[in-house]
Amino acid sequence: MTIIKAQKSMKKIYHLFFLQFLFLAFNFSHIYAKAISLPTPAFNTNKDTIGIKLPFHNTLNQIVNVNRILNDVDIKYIENNTLVDCITYELRSNKNIFTTGEKVKLKLRLAFIDQLNANWKNEDCQKISIKILFPKGFIQTSGSYKDYMQFEFNETSKFYEVELEGYFEDIIENTCFLLLKGPAFSNAQTIFIKKNETCVEFASDYSVQKAKEIGNIQNIGKNIKKEESFAVNAACTTIPTNGNVTAPQLCSYLATGQGCTGAGASYKWYASADPAAVSLATGSTFVISTSGTYYVTCTKNSCTESIKKAFNVTLSPVSASNPSSSLTPVCSGLPINLTAVNAGTNATYSWIGPNFVSTAKTSTTAIVSLPQNGIYTLTVVKNGITCTANAQVYVKQIPNFTYTNNLCVGSTTTIISDIPGGTWASSSTSRATINNNGLVSALTAGPVDFIYTVNGCSYKIQFTTIASPVITGPNTLCKGSPSVNLFTTQA
Repeated sequence: MTIIKAQKSMKKIYHLFFLQFLFLAFNFSHIYAKAISLPTPAFNTNKDTIGIKLPFHNTLNQIVNVNRILNDVDIKYIENNTLVDCITYELRSNKNIFTTGEKVKLKLRLAFIDQLNANWKNEDCQKISIKILFPKGFIQTSGSYKDYMQFEFNETSKFYEVELEGYFEDIIENTCFLLLKGPAFSNAQTIFIKKNETCVEFASDYSVQKAKEIGNIQNIGKNIKKEESFAVNAACTTIPTNGNVTAPQLCSYLATGQGCTGAGASYKWYASADPAAVSLATGSTFVISTSGTYYVTCTKNSCTESIKKAFNVTLSPVSASNPSSSLTPVCSGLPINLTAVNAGTNATYSWIGPNFVSTAKTSTTAIVSLPQNGIYTLTVVKNGITCTANAQVYVKQIPNFTYTNNLCVGSTTTIISDIPGGTWASSSTSRATINNNGLVSALTAGPVDFIYTVNGCSYKIQFTTIASPVITGPNTLCKGSPSVNLFTTQA
């Protein structure tokens, strides 16, 4: 009985909290609706384009409310050129004049802007979806483009190209394609942002095709929008066909342009997909000395420059090494190995350094018998490409010794080193001894070596001890006596 009463009490409490929640929600929504002035949607006046053009507002809440009001099947978009974006957008056709039934090819190009301030590179900027709004009467027949395509940009995916083909079944007044951007998960209810458009003409009207880049690059510091308007004459230019360089190259790679043909055809080479980037070089070839992604375009006389073709180049610069370093120098007089990184088949290696030359050979290792401080230069030649690398060899300082050689048996002398702190040893302690202060005592005559070890290296001094001379002859000599001869055991 007690349990049943407790359950009924809890239900009453739940009901009370639920009613309070509804009351607060109603008041909050009422206040919120008054606080925000909802915009009146302005429908696109172009009757041949299936879309609704919305006025742009400064708050996300206003746009969301507009989306709730215009909850129909038509595509809605705002046309604004002040929004900062980390992506550039290009939409171009293969020709500027068409007839009904003729094949139309469109190419969509999206590129990530590396130079943009990091504060603007966020998930909303780098994860997007795209919708191309077709003119009335255009039919898509093929291509990789699909409605609400999703794209994600990051350090390894900075560039996308999408194509579509179709035709016009009727001649109409408006023949503009609109490029719309939305969030990552977009659908027919999304309010898009217009980023680009390209318009074509029918054969009966020979006007120039036009395209306008909508504020997709902005100088954050000065709040200045950059717009580019350009005439498109893509019919007379072709996109180069250069592909990725699959095998790693040596220190450089000679890129050769492909696919740009005809009178006045030439290439431009870039290191950035940014439309504002300045070309690194022009001509049919370009020497690349740094790994990375590069871009090539085609130009012909007065024709508009083609879309950039991206290709990747991976270089494997040669390198040289040795067992020494500034912190671990090697001992003088001991051989060392100079080693080159293997550059593969057909590569030869040669070295040159202080008092050392090694001619070209296939071995990656060279032995230096008496290394010295200095730079040893490696040269690698493979398939006509020559690359160099340096190896700095560090050798420990050799001590200088001060001493008197040819010490008589029974005598002493001291050997002094300008690098103190080492230890001494004798090769023959029966002939001569030496203590760690360098004091030498000659015991018997003959050659002897003294070994000095300091900082991990040993140095040898060749020494000689000699017997003391013995004088023989008369012990006495009378005054007025003739001279006598004295003799020694040493010459």
